[in-house]
Amino acid sequence: MALADAGIPMRDLLVGVSIGKVSGTIVVDLNQLEDQYGEGDMPLAIMYGRGLITLMQADGEWTPAEVNQALDLAFKAAEQIYRMEKETLKGKYVEPSVTIIA
Repeated sequence: MALADAGIPMRDLLVGVSIGKVSGTIVVDLNQLEDQYGEGDMPLAIMYGRGLITLMQADGEWTPAEVNQALDLAFKAAEQIYRMEKETLKGKYVEPSVTIIA
């Protein structure tokens, strides 16, 4: 987001998402303990607007079904973050409306 804010041309905004496996459950946005003691973690960088994964690393043991579930959760989380990034960037360059109270 900092690159886009600085005016550097980009194909899309990147979103970073952390997925993990804790006690057999796939979770989004691991905390430190879950990361240290969980069964696996999977950081991803996603170009949500293009539907592309630009970075994926997986530690631990993952079944194909767990990877699919992790990717589904990652894209759902990335959608929310992507929308916030876009709104934040738009908000910086759009003049706020002025309301006059009489």
